[in-house]
Amino acid sequence: MRRRNACLITASFLAFATPALAQETVVLSVCQDGLEGGASQTHEDMGRFLSGNWRMSAGGTGLTLGVNVMNVTLSWDEASETLMLSGQGMTAPLHAISYNLSEEGDAPFDMSTEALTPTGMDDGDVVNLNGCANAPRYYWQVDSGPQKSWGGFMFFENDTATGFMANSAGGSRNVFMTR
Repeated sequence: MRRRNACLITASFLAFATPALAQETVVLSVCQDGLEGGASQTHEDMGRFLSGNWRMSAGGTGLTLGVNVMNVTLSWDEASETLMLSGQGMTAPLHAISYNLSEEGDAPFDMSTEALTPTGMDDGDVVNLNGCANAPRYYWQVDSGPQKSWGGFMFFENDTATGFMANSAGGSRNVFMTR
């Protein structure tokens, strides 16, 4: 009799718990429908998913020499409803961009796959690498008087991003981030 009652209680719990759980969006992958993939994922969902501590390695290109290695934090800011990047004394909002294989996107500079990968991969390479046809992309900009810096990231795996950063003095770096 106890076993029967336990089964009934468990079945009752699951019957009532399942609809409540089904209403909550859970992001399992950065490639889950892509950032622009519809109702299953919002900017806030993705921002919360990406929040945490990341290690950034930024190798110089052109005239910029050496590799900077730093810890950065991505965090969801409730007040501004924005994903924030902070580290090395800098804080900047990360702006999600609308991008798919047939569009330029809405960032103020090139956010193509070729620009965001140090080896100049194309969209087809990313799809072949991880099946992600619409990897989430974010850009940032910081102005401090006449000096400016900017950059962009493409998250092509849950714990990996690639991109670049540059400044008005002509410096540029390829960026690789891991959690």
